[in-house]
Amino acid sequence: MRHPAAEETWEEMMTRAYKFLLAAMVGVALAQPGYGQAAAASQIGNNAFDSLNRALRVDAVATGGGGSSSSPFLNLDQLFSSVYDSANNALKVNIVSGLPCTASAGGAITCAATGTNQDITLAPSGTGASIVTHLEDKGGQVFSVKAYGAAGDGTTDDTAAINVAYQAATAVKGTVFFPCGTYKTTSAIADSGPVTWQGADRGCVTIGPPAGSAFDVFDVTSSDVAFKDLTINANSSSSTSNGVTLTGAPLDHITFDHVTVENAGNWCVTWGNPAASAVSDLLVADSTFTGCGGPQFGGLTSGSVSASNLQFSNDVFGNTTNPPSLLTAQAHVSLYISNTGTGTFSNIVIDNSIVEYPILGNGGTQQESDGVVISTGGTAGATISGVTVSGNILHGTDGSIPENNHALEFWGVSDLVVQSNWIGNAYNGTLLQQGAAGTPCGAVYAGNSFDMPLSPNVAVSLGANCSTQVTGNKIIAGYQGIQINGSDQQLVGNSVSATNGIDLKCQESSNCTGDVVNSNTVANATRQTKGIMFDAGTSNFAGINVIGDSIANVTYGVLFYAAGSTGRIQVLFDGNVSHPYELETPTAVYDVPSGFIAKETGTAAPTTACSNGSTFTNTSGGAGTTFYGCEAGAWVAK
Repeated sequence: MRHPAAEETWEEMMTRAYKFLLAAMVGVALAQPGYGQAAAASQIGNNAFDSLNRALRVDAVATGGGGSSSSPFLNLDQLFSSVYDSANNALKVNIVSGLPCTASAGGAITCAATGTNQDITLAPSGTGASIVTHLEDKGGQVFSVKAYGAAGDGTTDDTAAINVAYQAATAVKGTVFFPCGTYKTTSAIADSGPVTWQGADRGCVTIGPPAGSAFDVFDVTSSDVAFKDLTINANSSSSTSNGVTLTGAPLDHITFDHVTVENAGNWCVTWGNPAASAVSDLLVADSTFTGCGGPQFGGLTSGSVSASNLQFSNDVFGNTTNPPSLLTAQAHVSLYISNTGTGTFSNIVIDNSIVEYPILGNGGTQQESDGVVISTGGTAGATISGVTVSGNILHGTDGSIPENNHALEFWGVSDLVVQSNWIGNAYNGTLLQQGAAGTPCGAVYAGNSFDMPLSPNVAVSLGANCSTQVTGNKIIAGYQGIQINGSDQQLVGNSVSATNGIDLKCQESSNCTGDVVNSNTVANATRQTKGIMFDAGTSNFAGINVIGDSIANVTYGVLFYAAGSTGRIQVLFDGNVSHPYELETPTAVYDVPSGFIAKETGTAAPTTACSNGSTFTNTSGGAGTTFYGCEAGAWVAK
């Protein structure tokens, strides 16, 4: 086979290369003083190369090429002794002439800058040992900051060296590498081009300013930027200080992988108001964000910005019991994504992460401290859809309950799935609200565990005009288990232990229809007030199904309440196990099936229809009968 650009075959080319190599080796040796005239390279090559086996003829070289002892060719002993120091088991580097190198008395060889290899130092590692090189990469795709002068000792200002390494790396979309060390910066590192910031390990690489600084550590205005295996310490309590600021246009393919960002007075990482352009493919994996004054990781946009494919996996957000002092003066969110413009956010995943909300105080008054907030902020035209929150642990950091906080808070989110999470030590477990009027809103809550025995408020609160399915959740709450508001809410197969188990409200809609309460268990070790409560206000409940629920150890199994005479409750009960039912405000109209056993209270004699076995207590305190029983479908004074 012949090389396409030459007349000779590959075999011929390789043969010529071997001859040239051999000639060069022997030529260098013969050029030394005392070895006489060197033979022609071609002659050496022909005599010393076995073309059939593609090997050197050792005997030919040792005996003078053709075997004659009088040959001027150098034998192997002579060849090696000219370049090898057997006493020190090392090469005689000084036989090579023409290189700008010097040798010290201790044996170190230093070569001045030549080409792309600069400031090369070769030094023996022990007597008779091989030479060990200490070279930093300064080419290709990986650019070590130490090769550009960074000290990494925590004292020297390494800002300039980092910037020079970055300029070299970004030109080839390469990697800026940080060996183990602490790299002091005195101004923001501006990243305006694609690059990877790679540390040896986040446990041994820290980048950031000295204490008391007030600037962002990294300011990123480019797509295709990654941070990996390093710690970014903003070291500041200033409200103008962020760990990393992302403000590019477009802002795509941003990665945080095995990164720690900490101690920023404002946000650990902020994705703030990029210009009107698509934002996509943000990956945050195996990373920690802690000790920052506002959201630990926040995205806040305005204008017609769209965002998609935002993923947070195996991360830790806000794990701190000693946040900076600035935290005492403002609210705190561990993971915050907000769309306050007219664009659409979609495909957001938060999974297998730990979200902690520290207990904050401001002059003795606690501040709101939320875990995850995803919100349209009530902005008309803003939408967020396709959100999955799965397999996470959310809890307070010191066993206390932050005032008015939410572990999970959603405003204006549709196609929301919240599943298999554990929530503890929260004032409110989760909140879902519509946001702006007309904004789509809907969710599935499945298989979550709310462990909130000290909570003074609600474990699961679902607002009006949000179609939800709450299935298979385990809820332990100090006050209220589930509170839903509006139509088409489905509560199926949940286990609720709370002072008030399930509260269905119809206060924000003119009518509430299609609610299903099916196969739930409502019980507690201590006596509860209400198992299931229907609170109609001045609106109507219609077509409500309460089927197959188990309600035990409560004062009232089911409580019906209507604030005004226009309230109307129509409920189908079937197969429930419960204590007696109670109907309050009997001036309202209650449509109940035959056999419905009720325990009513009111301030006048009962006038509504009744089911045998029901009772009524007049609580007016005036003269007359105070207790009535239902016999043959009519109230009878007792």
